[in-house]
Amino acid sequence: MAKKRTLKPLKQVSAERAEKVRQAFAKMKEEGMKTEDAVHSLRVKYRLARSTVYNYLKG
Repeated sequence: MAKKRTLKPLKQVSAERAEKVRQAFAKMKEEGMKTEDAVHSLRVKYRLARSTVYNYLKG
């Protein structure tokens, strides 16, 4: 049988995802992508709402 893994707390998972989104956004802006296009790309990649992406970027 497979070993059981402990689940991460929801707060930790959310914080990790927010950090990934921030890093990806910074990379896209460095490459010269417009803000709206970068946010749309992140929405598709991480399956998030637009407001969620903007909240992650504010934090």
